[in-house]
Amino acid sequence: MHYTTASLSKCLASILILSLSGCAAVGPDYVAPKLSGKEVPDQWTSRTDVPPATDTAPTAKSEQVPQWWAELSDPVLDQLVTEAFTNNPTIEAAVARLRQSRAAFTQSAATGSPAVSAGASSQRATDSSGTLATDSWLSMNASWELDFFGSVRRAKEGALAREGVQLATLADVRVSLSADVADAYLSHRACQSRLELTEQDLVSREATEKLTADSISAGFTAPYQGIRSTASVAEAKTLLAATRSQCEQIENLLTRLSGMARPGLMKLLAERPTGLARLPVPKHFSIAIPREALMQRPDIRAAERAVAAASADIGLAEADRYPRIALNGALGYTANGSSGSGALSFGTWSFGPSISLPIFDGGRRKAAVEIARSKYDESLANYKSTTRRAIQEVEDALTRYAATHERAENARQSADQYQHFFDAVELRYREGANNLLELEDARRAMLTAQKTLLGVQHERLQAWIALNRATGGAAQFDPDNTTPGLLSDKR
Repeated sequence: MHYTTASLSKCLASILILSLSGCAAVGPDYVAPKLSGKEVPDQWTSRTDVPPATDTAPTAKSEQVPQWWAELSDPVLDQLVTEAFTNNPTIEAAVARLRQSRAAFTQSAATGSPAVSAGASSQRATDSSGTLATDSWLSMNASWELDFFGSVRRAKEGALAREGVQLATLADVRVSLSADVADAYLSHRACQSRLELTEQDLVSREATEKLTADSISAGFTAPYQGIRSTASVAEAKTLLAATRSQCEQIENLLTRLSGMARPGLMKLLAERPTGLARLPVPKHFSIAIPREALMQRPDIRAAERAVAAASADIGLAEADRYPRIALNGALGYTANGSSGSGALSFGTWSFGPSISLPIFDGGRRKAAVEIARSKYDESLANYKSTTRRAIQEVEDALTRYAATHERAENARQSADQYQHFFDAVELRYREGANNLLELEDARRAMLTAQKTLLGVQHERLQAWIALNRATGGAAQFDPDNTTPGLLSDKR
């Protein structure tokens, strides 16, 4: 089809006007789902207004914590998390998926832009008379699909939403990884403290075994008491070996999570005090979970973006039932010549619209729309399910956190009392009022109480980590003018 310059200009102008003032995109316009009070409670069932612990360091309320694990003020943990974010393959895979989604968005956006391609060829040949002939060809083709019914727009909306899914997924991976690193790191610190207490317990039991053997030799103690003390030493050695094995397994886990070389990791882990002081303590124990903290969970954001992508797919399927209109153009140039006959050349061009109109497809396109709508319903149901699961995880974490905090305070009182008891027995032993067996019994009772305190403190830190994991790291510490445990609507 060929046009004059005037008719070409009029045709192009009219098509551009129609394109700019074309129909609105078909399919539903996305509206973010709103959860009712049935899904999101007005107030958490569990309480978090626990009193501050005696080992809580005072901090100004205006202090801003950049990351949730910074509440522990532990530079070793900060470095481990940084190393994990840099070297962990799970994050690398999530970043790769994010790059793929961004490239897919670029492809979708390019669908609505003009496409131009070019080609060229040249051939030389001789006939039977020896005449040399040359044929050259150059062409350029262009096409532009006009987005009358929103096919391109809906494709871009869907691709952008899927990019949001991958962004949220990457954030979810970071939250989970940081929680795993913190949990493993604190478990290692607790294991080292437990190992030290177990070694002290073994020394005490060995001393008791020696004293019992001497007493049996002197005829002051029945022989069966020696059997008991020997079994007690063997039991302590068994527990010591098991504790060492647990510590080494946690070191292996930290090596995998952080990606650090084992020598460097062990050197880093050695940069901590000994005893119960190995476990860091959060600067604040009072925590509030506002409404926006729940909705900022990465997995909830990813589920919402999946709903948006499914909504755009409905419009994309609807647009496929409407005509497709495109502008096509071509420009060509050919030249041919032979020896002794000179060269001849001429150019050709063409321009015009094309339309593709679906007439009958046996219901395939209609079924595609129904599939897209059902997938939207599925995504919406998954979003609601994700939210409900998140609420349960927050409630469970709050319950566990409050319970372990109360247990930690009781265990602290028990450990303090047993420490006073041991100090009193030790003083009486030096004064000659108690024997060594009574002293070692008191020592083991004190060590057992310290092990119990260590275990409960570790559980409290694990509950603290679980609460930060459940809220996506958006919990508020030492909240100002906020009732702990209350869902607020501050924006």
